This record gives sequence, C-alpha cells and structure tokens, in this order.
Amino acid sequence: MVIDGENTFFWNESLSSTAKTSKPFKTGRGDATKPLFFVANAQGASADMTITIETAKNEAFTTPVTVGTYTIKKGKLLVTPLPYGDLGYLRAKTGTESSTGKISAYLTMDAELH
Repeated sequence: MVIDGENTFFWNESLSSTAKTSKPFKTGRGDATKPLFFVANAQGASADMTITIETAKNEAFTTPVTVGTYTIKKGKLLVTPLPYGDLGYLRAKTGTESSTGKISAYLTMDAELH
C-alpha cells in the first residue's frame, strides 16, 4: 500500500480521550470515477473509536459538510472507499473514546494491497 504524506490526516499521533482535528488538505473539487480509499488504524487503542471525514469549499472550513463517520474497531484496520461529495478540501476528526494508543489515517489508491 502506497501512503502519500500529502493525503495523510494523522500519522502515529497519540490518543488521550481528547478529540483531534487534522490539518485540512486541498484535494480539488469533484469526485473520481474510482474513489480513493480511506484507511485508519488506532494501534493500542483502549476502545473502539469514531472518526469523521469532513469536506468544505475553503481551507478555513467555514461551512463543513460530513462525508462519512466510521468506527475504528480496536486492533483492526479500517479500509473503505472515500464517499463522493468532495468540495475541494478534506479533514478528519476523531472521537474521544480511546485514552491510549496511536492513530494513523490517510487516503490511498491501492488499499486492496494491504
């Protein structure tokens, strides 16, 4: 699986029962015929946790729109196609369920190779 730093929401960031919001990144408006995959893993997490992907028309996220909300199962890799509806910028937000562990979340073209 190829992981591009430009398409990474979180990379081995510590979890501490506090919600995290990734830096937004520009994707360009519109949807691909074959969408990217959203991949997330919460290694060492103390509980299953939620992660939400949001999109907006600007980097300030003045009007965010939720694209999808997922549950990352403790000790499991989440792999799902990125839903349609990208407005040009994406970011991710974690829930507060886990007090320990590290989270990584990113987009990739070849998640089927994991």
